[in-house]
Amino acid sequence: MEEKFTDAIFFDNGQQNIANIQQFCDRITCVKIQNGTERAISFHQEPLQSFLNSIPANAYVQFMRKNGIKKDKYDFASGIQEREMHVFVSWLQSYHGKRAAFFDWDRTITMVSGLFLPETTINGEFIEDLLVYALGGFQRLAALRDMFQLCFLNNVTIVILSNSTVCNYANFNAILHQLIKGPFIKLCANGQNKGNVLAKNARFYNLCKTLRG
Repeated sequence: MEEKFTDAIFFDNGQQNIANIQQFCDRITCVKIQNGTERAISFHQEPLQSFLNSIPANAYVQFMRKNGIKKDKYDFASGIQEREMHVFVSWLQSYHGKRAAFFDWDRTITMVSGLFLPETTINGEFIEDLLVYALGGFQRLAALRDMFQLCFLNNVTIVILSNSTVCNYANFNAILHQLIKGPFIKLCANGQNKGNVLAKNARFYNLCKTLRG
């Protein structure tokens, strides 16, 4: 019989998602990610323009420009930052047993809402440039990879729990594999209550009071 999870941590920028997890799954530590206003800004508007100038040969940015994309819902105030990474390390040291770390995608792992993806298969170089863009640059990408490696070193199961439409794209698994560089579980909530999604999943029986009774 598969061992049940005993503790977990959940990262999300959506306050309602946090509330839903807290309602259904009382054994999950919730971490609210800060964010700014979700609005599209022009590639020629600061601070996005300066960021794009810092990655001039980025293949993903070039792909967007070639397809007429001139703005994006980029939020430089969002995404897991150093503060949340310290919270994660503290959680690692405080909880033991079979553990899971749940990560939202849009403006939690990334700093942008959604992705513009080609329908054809994409190669590793293109994915790497996409990650550099979507995650806010080389430094933050490296920090998140270090965070995922801490999960592996401490036997913490990584779960991507997303309501983003990107979650259902054919290329999304390849993007996650290149980012995480190890095993993970992907759960596409598809607009549903994230707490309810976990509460109905037998793997997370011990985490959710609605299943434990």
